[in-house]
Amino acid sequence: GKRYPEAITAFERYLAWVPEDPAASKALATAFRAANMPDSARAIESKLIASGGNASAGGEALSPEDILDLALKQFSDKSYADAAATFGKVLEKRPYWRDAMVNQANAYRALKDGPNVAKTAQRRIDIEPLNEYDYQMAAQGYKDAKNQAQLVAALTAHEALPISLD
Repeated sequence: GKRYPEAITAFERYLAWVPEDPAASKALATAFRAANMPDSARAIESKLIASGGNASAGGEALSPEDILDLALKQFSDKSYADAAATFGKVLEKRPYWRDAMVNQANAYRALKDGPNVAKTAQRRIDIEPLNEYDYQMAAQGYKDAKNQAQLVAALTAHEALPISLD
């Protein structure tokens, strides 16, 4: 059943004994969200992100997947600057993770930060040189940045693709 208040109480008790357990903190934040207490969840998630999801005395460190999940929650909450930074933390641990890069580019798009959209898309192009979406994202970034020369170059490179991969 939906026993979120009981789960919150249990996780808070446990965290009083083992305060540096990121997995338990993440579970508490999840329970807060499920109980429709997003501000309480965000406070915990912010601390987790600030710590990089690392465990000190006791507990288990958060995985890059866990940190990606926190970044996606920030994005859902429309905290785009925070989300972009958190996706960056994921990319520090896994530099070539497509989901983190694409989501980071989308956070930059929401911020209307053309230079960072283009930079992130260009990283994707360097990894997957035939992915049409990445060229479109780069072109959009250059357009938003009002960088006409780079926009033309990105559109030309996109049109020159010999095949299309999605």
